Amino acid sequence: LILSPHSPCREWKALFTKEWESPNEYDDTIFGVDVSHHNKEIDWKMLHNEGNISFAYIKATEGASYVDPCFYKNIKEARENLIDVGAYHYFTMNTSGVEQFWNFYNTINKINYFDLKPVLDLEPPTLKNLNKIYSEMDKDKYAKEVNTFINLCEKYLHESPVIYCQQYHYDATLLDKVITNFCSYQIWCGIEFVRKGNEVVVKKPWSNDCVLWQYKQAPINNHGFFDINITTNGKYSELTDYKKLRLPEGKGFL
Repeated sequence: LILSPHSPCREWKALFTKEWESPNEYDDTIFGVDVSHHNKEIDWKMLHNEGNISFAYIKATEGASYVDPCFYKNIKEARENLIDVGAYHYFTMNTSGVEQFWNFYNTINKINYFDLKPVLDLEPPTLKNLNKIYSEMDKDKYAKEVNTFINLCEKYLHESPVIYCQQYHYDATLLDKVITNFCSYQIWCGIEFVRKGNEVVVKKPWSNDCVLWQYKQAPINNHGFFDINITTNGKYSELTDYKKLRLPEGKGFL
């Protein structure tokens, strides 16, 4: 895989004391989690009161038909504990962007509003045999379907999705060429690890357009195991531009 031309965000440098250290808890740092049914029962009250968690991206859908069985429960309970919520769709390589968008739309449209912009999660189906996956995938078809999903988001949700991605997927799929006007989208940098001497450490964010960084996988107060994300006050305001925007024709039971 070739190296991405993107360099770490300047905004993130203030969150480090040394090149490879984890971010410090400065006043400008906002912490959040991303969750799905894999997290099972979540103690949202603990996350907010003791874990310093302010926001959560919650898995809504995957592919053309799958709906996360904990989506509505997680939205409701996170909100009850004063945690801002957003929804994400896990994009699969083997179904059309049209089918995937309508699965996402019909699922999230049962909710009155979201606090955070929607997310399109772009990653391979497994970390095994990555070279084989990327060599066999039809990149032109992938480009077409991803762009279709994004265009439908902009048409029906009136918002461009934030793009979740890791650098290896960006490099292998040439996302800057796959996605029309890629540089105009906000990026959520997925967690990645690199070896430094005898240690395996977390890479710093790879995109200049990074608004969120998934920087850690760990328990919170000995509860569960979470993907932990950080952003800054300035970056967070870019995500909450979507706040209280009601979805058209929403049934609004949450």
